[in-house]
Order: sequence, then C-alpha cells, then structure tokens
Amino acid sequence: MKLLRLLTFTAGAAVGYVVGAKQGQQGLDKIKDTARETWNDPKVQETVHKVGDQANRVAHDVADQAKDAVSAAAQSAEKKVSEAADDAKERLSSATGPGSDSDERPAPAAKADTISDPGLGGADSESDWADEGGRPASGS
Repeated sequence: MKLLRLLTFTAGAAVGYVVGAKQGQQGLDKIKDTARETWNDPKVQETVHKVGDQANRVAHDVADQAKDAVSAAAQSAEKKVSEAADDAKERLSSATGPGSDSDERPAPAAKADTISDPGLGGADSESDWADEGGRPASGS
C-alpha cells in the first residue's frame, strides 16, 4: 500500500516536471524575447543615453567639489601646523632665556645603573643570578 502511494506520487511528479518544463521553457523564451525587444526600443535607448550623460555630469561635479574641499582642508592643516610650530619655537626661546641657543646646552651625563641592573656591575662583583633564572657567576 505504501509502495503504491510512493509510485503514484513519483509518477505524478515526473509528469508534472515534464509538462511544467516544456511550458516553463516557452514562458522563459517569451520573457526573454519581450525583454530584448524592450531593450532595443529606440525610446529606451535614448533614455539610457540621457541617464548615462547625466550621471557623467554629476560625477564630474562631485569630483570637482571633492577636490576643492580637500585642497581647502590641506591649506587649513598646513596653516595650523605652521602656527603650532611658531608657537612652540616661541615658548622654547622664552623658556631658555634671551640670547641663549638651545643647541648649545650640554646633554646630561649618563650614569651606569648598577643598582637596578646588577649585570652592569664591575668584574669584582659577586652577582649570583642563579636564583633569578640567569647564569651563575663563574667559579661557582
């Protein structure tokens, strides 16, 4: 009984597919023909060209506006950077005093940091790094 129902269903599906496929193909061909005719219609092509030309004009206008905006922003940024540099120079010259040149100041002397880095100690240093994960002192 179940087998008979399954065979009936399968046969109906096959017949429906074949009939639908033939009608579906005809319908699809009809839609393609209509679309081709519409696209090739001179009025449609005229409209397509008008829209394309308008899009070109708008694109050029927007590009020109963007170019002007970028140029104005670059000029503004250049002016602000120049003003900030001048301000920094003025503050630096007033901090070092009149007549002094900041290039003439000596650099502070560097000292060896033997307190926080025992590895920089002298040769006579008995530093044992074994408990810190380092190599123990030679001779140990």
